[in-house]
Amino acid sequence: TGIARMMGELTRRYPRGDLLVSTGQHRDAQDSDVRFSGAVIDRMPLPSKALRNIAGLLFWSRRVAGLARQHKPRFAWCDSIRPCTYPAKWMHERVGTKYGVFVHGGDLLKELHAIHHSRFARKTAKALLGSAVAVVANSQWTREQAQKVLRELGLDPLAESVRLVPLGTDPEQFRPGIDTRAVRTRYGVNGAAWVLTVARLEPYKGVDMALRAVAQCRNDGVDVNYLVVGSGKKRKEYQRLAEELKIAAHVRFVGNVPEAELPAVFNIASAYVGVSRRADGSRVEGFGVALAEASACGLPVIAGQSGGLAEAVHDGETGLVVNPDDPDAVATALKRLVGDQLFARRLMGEIALRYPRNTLVVSTGGYAGSAASDARVPQVIDRVGIRATRLRTVQGLALWTWRASALAKQRRPGFVWCAELKPAGYPARWLATRHRVPYGLIVYGTELLLIQEKIRRSRFKRGTAASIIGNAAVVVAISRWTADLALDVLAMLDLRVPVESVPLGTTPAHFRPGVDTSAVRAKYGLNGGPWLLTVARLEWHKGIDTTMRALAAVR
Repeated sequence: TGIARMMGELTRRYPRGDLLVSTGQHRDAQDSDVRFSGAVIDRMPLPSKALRNIAGLLFWSRRVAGLARQHKPRFAWCDSIRPCTYPAKWMHERVGTKYGVFVHGGDLLKELHAIHHSRFARKTAKALLGSAVAVVANSQWTREQAQKVLRELGLDPLAESVRLVPLGTDPEQFRPGIDTRAVRTRYGVNGAAWVLTVARLEPYKGVDMALRAVAQCRNDGVDVNYLVVGSGKKRKEYQRLAEELKIAAHVRFVGNVPEAELPAVFNIASAYVGVSRRADGSRVEGFGVALAEASACGLPVIAGQSGGLAEAVHDGETGLVVNPDDPDAVATALKRLVGDQLFARRLMGEIALRYPRNTLVVSTGGYAGSAASDARVPQVIDRVGIRATRLRTVQGLALWTWRASALAKQRRPGFVWCAELKPAGYPARWLATRHRVPYGLIVYGTELLLIQEKIRRSRFKRGTAASIIGNAAVVVAISRWTADLALDVLAMLDLRVPVESVPLGTTPAHFRPGVDTSAVRAKYGLNGGPWLLTVARLEWHKGIDTTMRALAAVR
């Protein structure tokens, strides 16, 4: 589940031996304990479900209090309100250990319903939450639900201090360019266009709506297939629905997959569908970590306008937000993402421009105006202490490579993007060799034409180009023509590297019709016009001389 993955990631980031986890037994407990061997894990001899009854809670509470006396923890985190806050409250009263609570959305709706219908539930909720020193929500919507519950209980100061911490992903795991051959073979997924959902198969996850949308797309001539990862009580019902819709041959229900395979599974898909909705009063998605994982793998996503799910998407930029109860709306979104590849790839380009604040490290040289540029970008900017043009010299490359290596040790990046093949490919190739950080190359037409000429004339140039390009995880071209050039270069070098065509996009908040032009007209002396415009470096291949001759002919 998303909560389990969140707590697993939190566990991985504590120094070895600094975290003590108290929990029950479950089916994959042994494998899980091996994966999180850096923590001290106390597995009680009870299944996790048994920890919700009175006997289980009493046993767990006494166990936790004993662990607290032995290990003397400074703080305890509860991964949910119930049942975890019961032993936390017990420990707090007997040992004095403070605790905080993670809230997720559906749990809060249950609490709100319970405190409206039961005095006992109101009293226990106030005692359990009132002793917490911190409440952390995974989305703004979840935060608002937490504040409602706390204010209902008269805990206004705690309501005001609810922290918002949206869920993230591990960029070392969830990234584009992962080899999918093994998982395609294992799960019988061919090379056609696939959309993906990773979820428990329960009514509120919206898999039925996604199936209806896929059927509608196929009826309208869009060749799309649907991969469903996850298990649950609705699996057989959804399989029957796929048969009724006559799309069973184009749907794969593969059950749960090992966590280590999930990044490759995401890389199979062309788009991700997460159209969860509110069901049974309190079944709802508070954030949707799978959408964040999909975006991290470069997939445009479709999210349901329900709970906090839409907060994981920049609507129209990294995906589309739809009514999760309307299969026509889901189908329309699917057609745009699968049927209109230009639109989908522009979304993927926008993802690269919208890294969360301070999650991207940019290593580059200096140039005139770089200080102003740095102020506009909310990321970590490392300016190598020489001008950008000097990075192409042997001394500049040596400095840049040393600097990039130090950054890799300090920041531990999961992936490196090179804004061009050379010179950026040299330090990237070094990082791949020394630190095992994969990298991708963004390539342009003129650069590839130059490389074609150089590798024809020089063995040395051929060797360096083969080393840089051949070890890349992916090559991204800015147009279909550029992609064809890249494939030609790969053929000349006898290399096999995935090539993706991702046309450049724009920021619609900046570039749009209707912007007031009066200030720039006055600044540059432009009267009412009409005016033709070219924005380009003044070089011969930009065709400005041809435009001027054409203008003279028109006038």
